[in-house]
Amino acid sequence: MKIAFVGRIIDGTGKTPFDGIILIDGEKIEKVGLAEEVTIPPKTKIVKVNSGTILPGLIDCHVHLMGERTLDFMKSAFEPLELKSVRAAKLKSI
Repeated sequence: MKIAFVGRIIDGTGKTPFDGIILIDGEKIEKVGLAEEVTIPPKTKIVKVNSGTILPGLIDCHVHLMGERTLDFMKSAFEPLELKSVRAAKLKSI
């Protein structure tokens, strides 16, 4: 089954987002391009993204706000919660 996602695309290459089409056949991405460059075959299911944006792959949005700018895990892991709270409040005021 073919599916065409139509909408604003960020392709992950650093190019400016564009209005385009992603054509998928089964589990394979067949074509990505500007709307005027991609022909949607007959009997293709069309999914209009409307006000959304199509992004590639997985994006890691997972963060830990530790209250101190350090990569020293051992220091921050054993620091008392009260001290972490004071550091976080101080950083917020910067």
